[in-house]
Amino acid sequence: MDRQWKQRAKRGNGRKNECPVGMSGSFQGVERLRHTIQFVDELTSSHAKPDGVVGCEVWVKVGDPAPADASALKYLATDTLTPYTVDYDGADAGKIAYYMLRWVNTRGEQGPWSQTVSATIGA
Repeated sequence: MDRQWKQRAKRGNGRKNECPVGMSGSFQGVERLRHTIQFVDELTSSHAKPDGVVGCEVWVKVGDPAPADASALKYLATDTLTPYTVDYDGADAGKIAYYMLRWVNTRGEQGPWSQTVSATIGA
């Protein structure tokens, strides 16, 4: 077990494959009817997944109001490689898309939610 993994494990209950905390999402690009979302490990600022992680779950809510919690979100995908690209229909143009992300480990356990990031869907 490497040192970074031990640091992550200390934040939880110390199990070997515990899902790490500390992730963030940002927009690599906002184009016409397309969002490109980049996710990173906040502990290392690396675009590589943390050890023991299968991928990043990507969830979204399109349209106002902003989601108060995760129950308002729709699951898009579990992405194994950053960035993740979302294509929208013309009916969504001009609406705001709100995204929340979280890591998933090799046992299917989900980490905590990232902060919400949002962008307008370009027409």
